[in-house]
Amino acid sequence: MYYFIYCKGPNEKRFTLCNPWKGTRGMGKVYAPRFLKDQADYAVAWMAEHNPGFIFQRRPAR
Repeated sequence: MYYFIYCKGPNEKRFTLCNPWKGTRGMGKVYAPRFLKDQADYAVAWMAEHNPGFIFQRRPAR
């Protein structure tokens, strides 16, 4: 199963799709990278460590 990574900034109300390797946010599902579970867990942990104040989530790609 594939997963997307969603992120939310400190003053934002909603989560948006994000690309952790390019640093872009707010893209459509067609353009968002898909990750395997292990890859998504690693990316979320890495991004949470390097971007304090942001919240990151791994969600199934549907």
